[in-house]
Amino acid sequence: MASQPESAQPYSQFARVYDHCMEHVPYAGWADYLLDVSRRWFGGVPDQVLDLACGTGHLLQYLYRRVRHCAGMDLSVEMLHRARQRLPRVSWLQGRLEGPLPYEDSSQPWVVCSHDSINYLTDLGQLESHFQEVARILQPGGLYCTDIVSLNNILRNFDRQTTEDHLEGTVLVWSNAYNQEKRLMYSWLEFDRLDGSPIVREEHIQRFHTPDELGRCARNAGLHLFAHEGDFSRHVARKADNLWNFHFVKPDTNGRVVPGTHNIQQTKRPANPLDGAPEPGAQVRL
Repeated sequence: MASQPESAQPYSQFARVYDHCMEHVPYAGWADYLLDVSRRWFGGVPDQVLDLACGTGHLLQYLYRRVRHCAGMDLSVEMLHRARQRLPRVSWLQGRLEGPLPYEDSSQPWVVCSHDSINYLTDLGQLESHFQEVARILQPGGLYCTDIVSLNNILRNFDRQTTEDHLEGTVLVWSNAYNQEKRLMYSWLEFDRLDGSPIVREEHIQRFHTPDELGRCARNAGLHLFAHEGDFSRHVARKADNLWNFHFVKPDTNGRVVPGTHNIQQTKRPANPLDGAPEPGAQVRL
């Protein structure tokens, strides 16, 4: 009888092959879109950005070319290790999305959290706490850009589906199931390294948040909606989109919803020699 897989924390094993699994993700295009949102709000690009749930730093790699001071935070030590290898000059910290975030009050002009990362907050209490923490660290007039997975994406691309990938001497079997009553998406990632070591399984759980829930949590934290778009583009969000983008802003000290007086850059940073080539666009995965 085959032995049961050993359990592992999410991303502890996945970190080794994460970038290979996400080769289809158009990070360069996502960064261009976020920079466009920044210009629409600030009239330019601030000289500072914080990427929450930064993963291996792939998105920040492209923002780094335009933003002078970049920082990233992630819960996974293994993902942060690879982020540091990609961009050693960037500040990387470990932390949880629901907080407390390891940053000072009113210290961040621009915060991003992409690739449906806040769907990992699996109850409304965590989501409320997250927005309270983001509002705390945002400067007055600051901008928060995030996204959530659409129900269409879950049902069309993940629910009751299994894929198998062969990556760097490892077979990854990825199975998914969506519980509509609980609105929870369960993903099981099994890693077989083909070297005789035990098969390891990670369980990932994400919650489908409705746009109304997201907006309510943001309003309760004192944030205002600036734009609601879809699939990292300027079009108004649609049910058919894979990801829904939300951009929130923090009022100034007088309660006015106006851009903050942040340092706006006029030039772009020379390309980092560690940067890779942009990936082609393709279907978005969780």
